[in-house]
Amino acid sequence: MANITFYLKSENPDKKGLVSILIQITHNYKRVRLSSGEKVKPTHWNKKKQRIFENKDENHKIEYIRINKFLDETESKFKNVVSQAKLKDIELNESFLKNNLFKADVKTSKEFWTAFDEYIETAKPNKAPRTVETYCTAKSWLKKFEKAMNYNINFSDIDLPFFDKLKEFAFVKNCYSDNTFTKMIKILKSFLVWAEERDLYNKKVHKKFKHVQRDREVIYLTIDELMRLYNFDFTEKRYRITRDLYCFGCFTGLRISDIRQIGRENIRDGQIFKTIQKTQRQEVIPLNKYALDILVKYESLSTPLPYMKSDTINENLEHCCKMAGIDSLVTLTKFSGSSKIENIQPKYKFITYHTARKTFVTNCLVLGMNVKTIKNITGHKLDSTFDKYLKISEEYKRVELDNAWNKIEINTPEK
Repeated sequence: MANITFYLKSENPDKKGLVSILIQITHNYKRVRLSSGEKVKPTHWNKKKQRIFENKDENHKIEYIRINKFLDETESKFKNVVSQAKLKDIELNESFLKNNLFKADVKTSKEFWTAFDEYIETAKPNKAPRTVETYCTAKSWLKKFEKAMNYNINFSDIDLPFFDKLKEFAFVKNCYSDNTFTKMIKILKSFLVWAEERDLYNKKVHKKFKHVQRDREVIYLTIDELMRLYNFDFTEKRYRITRDLYCFGCFTGLRISDIRQIGRENIRDGQIFKTIQKTQRQEVIPLNKYALDILVKYESLSTPLPYMKSDTINENLEHCCKMAGIDSLVTLTKFSGSSKIENIQPKYKFITYHTARKTFVTNCLVLGMNVKTIKNITGHKLDSTFDKYLKISEEYKRVELDNAWNKIEINTPEK
């Protein structure tokens, strides 16, 4: 158990007759002595109560009130510091106590969250809605951390023990994937840089927050699977619309957010002229005959394609792919800290609209399109982003080559 006591330093009074008030903290049979920075006349000190006597001397009255208030606040703050140290498993050493007992008032939990809300608001004018949405997701994630770990986040508590608690919450309590954790930490670090620029936060420890980005397995439809879905005769209208929206993404590489913003004025000469929402770049997307055929189906509408909520699309897609027989077994491997988790399911379980863009890129590479051309269409900036797609396309070609040559019968000449 940790205890705090106040006492006078055993020294001769200074020229004003004052002696320093010292602080002694005892914890696990160890003692830490600190200076309070305050002085008092020995005759004014109440050794039993460890406070200054109330004195009728008017010149002393103000100091008596101020110093006693300071000692009361220090004792109260000490109790909070001990609680936080226990929660974070931090040793009560001299450095830790000095930093936490005598530093200036820190930002409260409410101020941290108020700042995070402001961070999200300032991102809205110049960030894509999906990016702002990820900031909101990170905020919700950190709120869940607070509740699950009984931990109030404030700027003063951003340290390595805090990061350790985040890892415990992510990997021990919830089995979040490494990539989910990485995404949340990246946003947290981005927020702290933003807060630092506004003098809300003055530490550098967030630079030590290390996170591992794992290569994700790319889920996509092969050309055969895509055409099977495209040609499947769905009797229900909702499934036909879902299929058309998804296949249009597979044939153009457009995200659903961009498809929704296409007007008929954006389509001319068999191409789409569009400012991509995420990159804010003007792109020209050529339309192949399959994409054009889908647009013809909805010529009577005011928009090129019908509207459907993202959740509804993803919900319907599973049924569409299942009915179309896209059911080969797929193994997805997820890493959560030191744990490796394999999820084996029929392929239709993993198909969401997000895979349409991956299907476009992968199949363009398989069909032999130039990487630069594909990047111009999709708006990808980094070559590294394409590494995973290139690996898939090369493996696909290798398998197809093996299959083709394996069909040839070799007649061994007689000796």
